[in-house]
Parts: sequence; C-alpha cells; structure tokens
Amino acid sequence: MIDSISRTVEFARSAAVLHRAGLDSTSNRYWHTAAREISGESVNSSGSGLQSDSIRAVPGAAESISRLARPNVEIDRRDKLQLLEVLRLARRGQGRLDQQSHLLSYYRPLIADLLAATALAALLYFGAGEIKTSYSFYSTPPTLTDQQNYEQFLNDRSGGLGELLYHAELGKAGLQVTTRSSAADVSLSFANFSASDNWQRPVSWAVHAAGSGEISIKFPPNSATAVALFMTDGDSFWRMSKIQSGNITRLADRLYNGRWLVFPVTADERKQGAKSLSFEQFTGSTIAVSALAVFGKSS
Repeated sequence: MIDSISRTVEFARSAAVLHRAGLDSTSNRYWHTAAREISGESVNSSGSGLQSDSIRAVPGAAESISRLARPNVEIDRRDKLQLLEVLRLARRGQGRLDQQSHLLSYYRPLIADLLAATALAALLYFGAGEIKTSYSFYSTPPTLTDQQNYEQFLNDRSGGLGELLYHAELGKAGLQVTTRSSAADVSLSFANFSASDNWQRPVSWAVHAAGSGEISIKFPPNSATAVALFMTDGDSFWRMSKIQSGNITRLADRLYNGRWLVFPVTADERKQGAKSLSFEQFTGSTIAVSALAVFGKSS
C-alpha cells in the first residue's frame, strides 16, 4: 500500500503539471486532495506523526493546509508553497519510500528535488487560458484490479451505450489490434503508436505513444453512438494524458487500476462513419491504450 506522504507527492506533482497545462480547475482539485492527504483528513490517510511534525515545523503551514483542504476556497500560491515545504521535510524524515510504491520507489533519491523543481516551475507559469475539460469516466470501486474493471464494463453496460459493435485489445502479443468481437465492419488506424505486452499486470498489453498520437476509427455510417477506450498504467502511478475528439477534451488520469473513457459519436461523425481521437502526453513514460470498443446499433 503506497504511504500517505508518497500519495501527497503524487497529488501535488499532478496538480503542478495540470496547472502548467492550463487545466486550473482540475489542478485545484488535486491541491485539495493533497492537502487533505497530508493533514490526515483523507479516508486513505492515517495522519502519521511524521506528517504532523512536518506541518508544525513550518510556520503558518497548518493554516495554509487547512485552507487548501477546503474544496470551495480559492487557492493561493503561498499556501501551495507551504504544502511543498511540509512535503520536503516529511520526505527528508521518511528517509526512503515504501518498497511497494513502484515508480515512486524507483525515483526515491531524486523525488524531493524533482517535485520542488516541477511544482515551483509550474506555479510560476501562467497559461493563456483554461481548457474546459469534461469527464465521463466509468466509475468502479478502487479495490478492483485493472482486469476486473476491464471486464466489468464490457459485461455490465447499464449506461445505455447500446449494442457492442466492436471490441479490440490493443498491443496484445505484440499486435496493434486483436479483434475480440465484431458485429460491424470497423477498422482502426494509428499514428505514432506501437504495440507492447510486457507489464506485470493482468492487463499486460497496450499500444504506446511518446509525446502525442492519434487513433482513427472507421465504421458503417449511421451505426456507432459511442467509442470507449480502456486505459491503464502498468508501470507507475503518474501516467496522465489529454484526449481530444472534435470539441471534446478529456483528461485520462488515475489509471493505475484501469478506466474506461467513453466518447460520444457526434451526428456528423455518425453520418461520415469516422471518428478520430488525438492524444497529448502529460506525465508518465508514454500514452498507453489497452482496448477500444464501439457501441451503437448494427444494421
């Protein structure tokens, strides 16, 4: 189980990256979560003595973290810096990361410096404007594994997505596409993605892209109503990317146990029989997509 201090590091780092990308409303959500975690208010946090000692050691930190933990309070730059200083002291006192924290354990000699550099650089960066982001994650209990999340969505579609027209696993056994089921003539094409199947996880496969990539789907006109992607994170807690489809922008994050992201097919896309998804990498080593499904009504 990843420890509370390391979870706070993850949340703060994600918040800084999102701020740099101009996603301030989502960034603020991560700052709130980080503050609740380090103060022991989170249901996942035990509020260890090390955390409390670090908060007491930074003048004004308790007040700053208390403000940050309130979801409806405007975020102040000084409060963020206070939380980062508490984290620096807590990390120094902790000495080493929990060996179960995968990527965090791998980077333990540099995590404090990387966190400070990334977060402070992001805090000084002001984007031209905030990207409006919407979310349609398929919610599943956090105790489920990525394999359970993967299968549950396909077996229990209570969201009215319609008939499963097409289901493919991406990157499995070194192949870009392995078709699992097809009730319609659907084809996929990839830009900048390559196949990989080497994660030590139940869902071990994915197609990967570094920096950016695109997946294009073709289907019979007037058949598809939604496209769903299964995205998971087999080698870290950090993987995060932005997905653009037409005028819809979505953030793929919190992927360690796997998530299905559903994108509606617009009227124009239905008529044309084509839909494209563009990906931009934020954090993690690559963008990774493990499966794709198309829903609608077969002719």
